[in-house]
Amino acid sequence: MRDGTHNGRLTLGDLVVDPGARTVHRDGDPIDLPKLSFDLLLALLEAAPDALTIDALMEQVWDGRVVSAATVAKRIELLRQAIGDDAANPRYIQLVRGYGYRLAETPAPVGQTSPGPVKPSSLPTTRRLTPTHIALVTAAALILLAIFFGPFRDRPTPPVAERSLAVLPFQALGEDPGDQWFADGLAEEIRHALGKTGQLQVTGRTSAATFRGAEASAAEIGEALGVAHLLEGTVRRDDVNIRVVARLTGTADGFQLWSETFDAPLGGMFEVQRDIAESVARRIRRDTEQDRPADSAAVSTNPEAYGLFLQAVSLSPYPYGPDYERAQALIERVVELDPGFAPGWNRLAAIHGRRLFFDPTYPVPPTESIQLIRAAVDRALAIDPTLGEAYATLAGLAWAFERDTERAARLLEQAMKLDPGNLQVLSFTRDLARAVGDLPLSRDLGALILRRDPLCLGCRTQYAGTLTCLRDFGQARQELLVIDRGGLGRSVTYALGQIALQTGDLADAANHFERAEHPGERRGGQALLLHARGDTMGARRLLAEWIDEQPESWELQAGVAASIGDGERAVERLHVGMERRFLFVQGVVCAPEFDPIRDDPAWGEFMASLGRNRDGSQAIPFDPLLPPGLDAASFHRGD
Repeated sequence: MRDGTHNGRLTLGDLVVDPGARTVHRDGDPIDLPKLSFDLLLALLEAAPDALTIDALMEQVWDGRVVSAATVAKRIELLRQAIGDDAANPRYIQLVRGYGYRLAETPAPVGQTSPGPVKPSSLPTTRRLTPTHIALVTAAALILLAIFFGPFRDRPTPPVAERSLAVLPFQALGEDPGDQWFADGLAEEIRHALGKTGQLQVTGRTSAATFRGAEASAAEIGEALGVAHLLEGTVRRDDVNIRVVARLTGTADGFQLWSETFDAPLGGMFEVQRDIAESVARRIRRDTEQDRPADSAAVSTNPEAYGLFLQAVSLSPYPYGPDYERAQALIERVVELDPGFAPGWNRLAAIHGRRLFFDPTYPVPPTESIQLIRAAVDRALAIDPTLGEAYATLAGLAWAFERDTERAARLLEQAMKLDPGNLQVLSFTRDLARAVGDLPLSRDLGALILRRDPLCLGCRTQYAGTLTCLRDFGQARQELLVIDRGGLGRSVTYALGQIALQTGDLADAANHFERAEHPGERRGGQALLLHARGDTMGARRLLAEWIDEQPESWELQAGVAASIGDGERAVERLHVGMERRFLFVQGVVCAPEFDPIRDDPAWGEFMASLGRNRDGSQAIPFDPLLPPGLDAASFHRGD
């Protein structure tokens, strides 16, 4: 509230909030809020009736600590759960598309009448989408603007492969809110089946989801995604039956190449998705080959279990999901209903692993969680020893939690052999290649993944990072500028500033560091600039103060320390990171900011602790099988 009345009690709908006492009541009953949740609510109250950006919430609630937009979204979700709000029909907190959050109505001091709901005219027009869909559409649409209407519109792009397609989000025709998750999961499973059938190049989920409900022509979507075909569909289900209408369209001319209606009992859902995948694959290949995977272990014979599995799949994509807690509850019910369904057990293991690694609200202790992960994935492989994703799950367990990089490499080689077209497996393989020091392989797989999923922000950022490690600063800068000029610049400006320093452009570096997303990045940029301008002592003083005040920013601090020649402090900061995120450390040590200390004996010892040779070169052999018919290096734009 702008007039200072937030110091007294406020009403927000049927809630009574006391900022001073830090309490929330409904009908006299207290609602217990953790500190971060209350701080978030207080920030929205103080801003009302205005909205707050994601950046402003990070700054106010997390006090400059390095967090992500996903962290904010998760805390919003927890706050909504505590106060009984619904994201689909908000009473208290509204999402402002592409911006941030605001209160659904203006709060008022206790005893005064609330002005009521915020007038629609003061809000941007939005469609009724889930927060996940809004985030995907917003981010990817901005990247589309950068790629197709920005300075890179005329740069060379690889030719469109004839055997390429995108599976767009299927539209749910039912009124049950769960129907859309079901339809999304069905589309994802069809996408996966197509990726394993007939050497097709299938666009990843992130890019395809961008065009949910978009008013774009087949040609425009095809150009954006670099595909020759689009698969769309509608799904209608009831308690007994399912109807799926699928359509295949050519992007060159917009002509419909194939359409078919599939009616089946709910127990026949797997047959429907397999029939669609086979029909589409044969149509694109223009042949009559039969690629029917006869692996019964991948099929659930329980209609309820498979329906819940599809919903869980859509809620828990790799690596981040919109609602892992709900997905976990669904998948636990799946394996209860159908204990012989191998993908259900593997998905359960994967969800536990991702929550343990990414989700600060995950309540299971690490030791217990690792036991759950191992038991579930072992169950999956006992049922189906050919399940490639299960070997990737085991690789993640070995790498992230057991620090056994060599075993992770062997498991990923097996996963690639069994499921080489799986984007999750490919992404994991790309990351491990960088961790063991095979930068050319990581670069080439990164380029291949971007060809498959061109609107994936994380994929493009990861690719740029590997290019930077290879000292290909020009290409790395171009990839980061695609994101920067797409409206998401603050997420990559620190990396752009570091590249500018490497190329000697201090003015450009200063500009990027000033626009950096987090206070720690701005502080790190200041230290780097002091050193570049000759004030190394000033840079070291600033670094020491920063470490004292924000010791959790170890990754940024290690790079700054190395850049200014403080090898001892750089290695100390990386050891802090080893305790928290072992695999992150493996991925950052290739960066050029560590070049000034690579001859330091302490650096050689640290490389050995990571499983590298003392000079940082690859020590663990890693030779994954590349996808059949695909030469990853051919997709690298620098070749």
